[in-house]
Amino acid sequence: MTLKNTVVVAQLVRVLVCGAEGRGFEPHQPPVDEKQSLGAAFFIKGHNGDTIKKAISKMQPPSKPQLNTDNPTKWYIWWNHDVPFPLWNNHPRKRIRIKKYDNINRFKGDERLKYAKLRLKVWEYVLKHSFYNPFEAELNELNSIKAEIKAVELKIEKAVVEADEKLKGNTNIIKALDLYMDSRIERINNTNSLSTHRGVIKWFTKFLTEKQLLHLKVSEIKRQHIADALLFTKKDREWGPTTYNSHVELIMTVFNWFEKEEYIVKNPASGKIDKVRAIVGIHKWYPKEIATPLKKYMLDTGENLLYNACAFTYHLCVRSQQELLKMKVADIDFNLKRVRFRKEITKNGREAFRDFTPDFEKIVESMNIKQLPGEWYIFGSGGKPSIKMAGKNSLARIYKEIKDTNNLPEEYTIYSWKHTRVIHEMMKKTSPYEIQHICRHSSLTETEKYMRGFDISLNKVYNPEDLKFN
Repeated sequence: MTLKNTVVVAQLVRVLVCGAEGRGFEPHQPPVDEKQSLGAAFFIKGHNGDTIKKAISKMQPPSKPQLNTDNPTKWYIWWNHDVPFPLWNNHPRKRIRIKKYDNINRFKGDERLKYAKLRLKVWEYVLKHSFYNPFEAELNELNSIKAEIKAVELKIEKAVVEADEKLKGNTNIIKALDLYMDSRIERINNTNSLSTHRGVIKWFTKFLTEKQLLHLKVSEIKRQHIADALLFTKKDREWGPTTYNSHVELIMTVFNWFEKEEYIVKNPASGKIDKVRAIVGIHKWYPKEIATPLKKYMLDTGENLLYNACAFTYHLCVRSQQELLKMKVADIDFNLKRVRFRKEITKNGREAFRDFTPDFEKIVESMNIKQLPGEWYIFGSGGKPSIKMAGKNSLARIYKEIKDTNNLPEEYTIYSWKHTRVIHEMMKKTSPYEIQHICRHSSLTETEKYMRGFDISLNKVYNPEDLKFN
């Protein structure tokens, strides 16, 4: 039977059974689209298509309607009907009983029975030959509610975006710095890099605190604030030229991000802060005429911890501030005679191990750290091994005093002992690739930077006993 014939027959039954006015007949509209089916009632936007198909595949047709006369005053027609998928949460079961009273109880006696049976035939026909959906009104209401919620969400989202655009420039500078750090955490998976960014925020915040500028909005920060902050911190932390220039670039990165994210129209200091002239040859290697008396002076004046720090830098080729100060007792493996460089302290964020020499073992044994807790820092706070890490420039300050006393130029640093080890290995004719391995460099090009002080004529001046630290 075609859909058109179905509609015609349904209308005919309606007239024959209920009269021209259709008294007592519950209106329903058969679908006009032949593609629509009972399963279509399960579809609603936002549900996974596979889930819907699975739900539809398990649908059962309505059960045959029956007349219930248990209550003498309330007869009704009932059948079981599957609940559409979108309404599962609205009903206690996925298949429920549908009741239709259809004004049956307006009649009495045989007339009520006769009318009830006629209504039963109508519902048998409707459920068998049409696509009647008793949940249609509930589905329409659900769709209407979802549409209204979506419209409200879009309005709220638009309002939030507009508010953000207006308020970004009014963001407090401290809050803006926190947002910048959050963006670094999302992008960067390297502990050392994140530590560098935190360091920039820390010294800039300290300047703002000292100058009572914490109330400023990010859009109110001017070039002069940034320039003054750099000079303030350079003096406070005794930055050398290279470190100062590095932090100029880092603070520019912060304000370039503010510009990109539209917290400010333009970086106020872009291209307006000059770097200082860096000393050529910084971290120059120690020739023996400087190294020998310098080491003797440290031991004679009781600066044993500083002497050991220089020895660590020489033997392990570590970065004096970024790695040396963060080394812990547990990093020294006395059984395997090797050092562990944890990924939290290495430049590339990768864990590494290197064997140590008998000369280095003598240095470690002289420090009596073997029995100390593994979590203690070897070069800790207070000038001795400690559970607390020493300040960033604690060793550098003492070393500068010693250099000044011995009239040593600026380019001789604790880190210079790493350069010295490389030059010594060159004199020993160690393979450049082996030196690269010792230094944990990612490329030979990086290692070559440490070889700049080598001259083949040095082999005529140095004896094998000179090519060591202790």
